Amino acid sequence: MDSSEKFALNEALEKLDNAFQVAAKNLQLACLSLRNSCIDTSVTNREFKHFRNQILRYALVYRKEIFPLVKEVASEIQDFMENFTSSTFEDFRDEMNFLIEDVRRKKKIIAIALAFHIAIQTNFEGVKGDATSITKKLENEIHSPKKLLESTELLINSIQTFIGAFTNVAQSFITLENELQNITYGDRKRGEVYYEMCNNKAESIVYSCRNCISVIPICETYLDAIPLEDDGKYARFWRLEEDRKVGNNKTKWLNNFLNPK
Repeated sequence: MDSSEKFALNEALEKLDNAFQVAAKNLQLACLSLRNSCIDTSVTNREFKHFRNQILRYALVYRKEIFPLVKEVASEIQDFMENFTSSTFEDFRDEMNFLIEDVRRKKKIIAIALAFHIAIQTNFEGVKGDATSITKKLENEIHSPKKLLESTELLINSIQTFIGAFTNVAQSFITLENELQNITYGDRKRGEVYYEMCNNKAESIVYSCRNCISVIPICETYLDAIPLEDDGKYARFWRLEEDRKVGNNKTKWLNNFLNPK
């Protein structure tokens, strides 16, 4: 492994560690903002109530279909990095083929989580655009929807930052996967360097993953405060539709997203 390859691998590990720290913070902000957008019932204007109902609809989608994927991704990355804290190099070498297959499976989960966050952000941005003009009409009312719109804007910004973090997770994981495949056909020394570099960062990344997972109950408390009365049919329909857009080849979608033409 030459110096440029070592640099790329080290950068990927650093980005992976930092990404989960950023993701944890912005996941909490997004869920809190979503709660605040949904529980504000002070605005009685008919048009703005329609805006709030749209937010509620997408809140259900987020709670049922997207939010659970965050914990799944963090758990999968934690599981991968624990291979470097609980196993020797010889154990790692013996499990190489299994690890490559497992990495491919994990990458598909990352792709879905990323795709769904991008889709729901687009939905929220559309709703916000519709609501902006209404806010200007009602800004002089006693119960102005300004705070509601501010909460929605913070929600969108938080999800955008979260998407950036998960994009880094995807990019870093692809680097780890590519190098893992390279050492399968490379010499022992290359494998030892890979193992040692991952081992040096594993504990920190595992901690960041656990920290991300630890905020899940707090976020669930925020989301559970949202008065969701829908039976979940729309959320299931939304997932099926977005899954169709991604297609069966999740890896291809991810590569196209990370490397746009």
